Amino acid sequence: MRYRRPDHSQTDKRDFKTKRSAQLFLASTEVSKSRGEYIEDSAGRATIGALGRSWLAAQTHLKPSAYAGVK
Repeated sequence: MRYRRPDHSQTDKRDFKTKRSAQLFLASTEVSKSRGEYIEDSAGRATIGALGRSWLAAQTHLKPSAYAGVK
């Protein structure tokens, strides 16, 4: 089944057992895109280290002393 990501690039997903399950996947993907909740499969392969660094950088409300035990 081919579908478009929010950036309009085309991708595909395979190995559906039935046509109905492929259609349900496509419908749920379209709903996720319209709600702004779409997450690419490649994002699931991110490491904890990379996620931790980006999360920590987004924590602008913390005092510098709060980072001492985290870094």
